[in-house]
Amino acid sequence: MERPIIAIIGCPNVGKSTLFNRLIKRKKAIVDSTPGVTRDRIYADIKWDNTPLTVVDTGGFLPEKNSILVQVLSQTKVAIDEANAIIFLADSRIGPTPLDVELINLLRKVKKPVLFAINKVDDETHLSKIYDFYKLGIERIFPISALHGRGIDELISEIISLLPKKEVLEEKVESVSVAIIGRPNVGKSSVFNYILGYQRSIVSEIPGTTRDAVDTLFHLQGRDYLLIDTAGLRRKAKIKSHLERYSVGRALRSIDRSDIAILLLSAEEGITHQDYQIVNYTLDKGKCIVVAINKWDLMPKTRRFKEEYLRAIQKKLSFATFIPILTISALTGAGMNKIFPLINQLYRIYTNRISTAKLNRLIEELTAKCQPPATGNKRVKFYYATQVYIKPPTFIVFTNYPASIPDAYRRFLVSRIRDGLGFQKVPVKVILRRKT
Repeated sequence: MERPIIAIIGCPNVGKSTLFNRLIKRKKAIVDSTPGVTRDRIYADIKWDNTPLTVVDTGGFLPEKNSILVQVLSQTKVAIDEANAIIFLADSRIGPTPLDVELINLLRKVKKPVLFAINKVDDETHLSKIYDFYKLGIERIFPISALHGRGIDELISEIISLLPKKEVLEEKVESVSVAIIGRPNVGKSSVFNYILGYQRSIVSEIPGTTRDAVDTLFHLQGRDYLLIDTAGLRRKAKIKSHLERYSVGRALRSIDRSDIAILLLSAEEGITHQDYQIVNYTLDKGKCIVVAINKWDLMPKTRRFKEEYLRAIQKKLSFATFIPILTISALTGAGMNKIFPLINQLYRIYTNRISTAKLNRLIEELTAKCQPPATGNKRVKFYYATQVYIKPPTFIVFTNYPASIPDAYRRFLVSRIRDGLGFQKVPVKVILRRKT
């Protein structure tokens, strides 16, 4: 299940980043006395009393019209839109300001839990200063000190109690999460609806019709799947509204919680620079990818054309040659029956574990044939290897000089482990660690 999102909203320099760092127990957000240090939203996953949460630090609310402040305001509105609950933060030492009043009026229209926390109540002398905030019509105030941790437990426990309780679905078979991703107007919702067999998502020729991730559980041939339709992923420069930023953020988080991502391309347009960015993001997250070229019914029907077209796509994806490619048409149904057999094959490989003995035999064979290059008088040795994770398959190789091993040899190791141990078509991670 998705983690509930808690957004910290407030005017500049009230201590939002200090509270954020207090909640995540490390300094991720920059804390500075200069107003407006935080501009973009910053996310972090935490667990509070065994409840998983995502907390969001936002820029200070400033309704001025210069370009940077407009973007900060936009980021704040996106955080409000996507949050399940909101913490409004103000400064006890300054008291209510006109900006606080404006932001409180904005939050009154929000139909989700909003808790009003007054920060910098570091001792009893500051406690009396919070009462001016009751004049703004706030029924309950949480006096806190983000710097010293005062009142934080009560604040977060209250916000957890107000979160909607999500029903946990009991699954007889492990479900596979599949996200349909890609640029706007490549047919993601059409593919989504074709797979389900009914109109679950709105389909339109207008780019950006899908604003949010749409999740649907369904059963097919003995296995449960969670299918996720997502908003189109544009280049940053082309994102114009805060609602679109919200949609793109949700799409990226849909990749994060998927096992396999179907990257949809339009056959007429082929692969673009933005598709490379999507592939890189998905691989960085360790997810399997299937490239599906939609609208293939619009292309010439000759075998030669198809071979040359696919060869051109593979050449452009030379940095990830293991990614499988399909041609499909959501309009005619051509090639759609190949998607889930391929997904099942990928998931089986993606969750496979290799015995330590088999892995070390392969490493010994590799190093016997191709020794790691030496640096100066240092001879690099591999001592031992083990698989530590699945999804993606992740291996640790213990060596004497990990920093001396060049990137080319690291890529060689990944490629040979993928081919030699049956991990074709899925991402593989190899971590080189010094033996101590």
